[in-house]
Amino acid sequence: MNGKAFPDIPTINVKKGERVRVRLIGAGQFEHPMHLHGMSFKIVATDGNPVPEVAQLTKDTLPVHPGERFDIEFTADNPGQWAFHCHILHHVTNDNVEPGGLLFLVNVEG
Repeated sequence: MNGKAFPDIPTINVKKGERVRVRLIGAGQFEHPMHLHGMSFKIVATDGNPVPEVAQLTKDTLPVHPGERFDIEFTADNPGQWAFHCHILHHVTNDNVEPGGLLFLVNVEG
């Protein structure tokens, strides 16, 4: 993520009730099914184009293919520390050591 791997990816720290927007970019050659624990998100833009509100899908996992871009938003309504990670197991390791890779934490302060 941004050229880094867990644990060098900064935690997103938010207060309960805040809205968070994350941009996912498939910059490599592999698909990454990105999954958020503890909350669902809406897809609000795809490939730089806004998605009309009536067409915004609510998900907790989104496959990001090479070359795709998604903006997602969620409301931090569930206090705790939540993982946001790729669902392909070897993508969340650093040289086969877990946890690592495409993983970061969302810390929702209650």
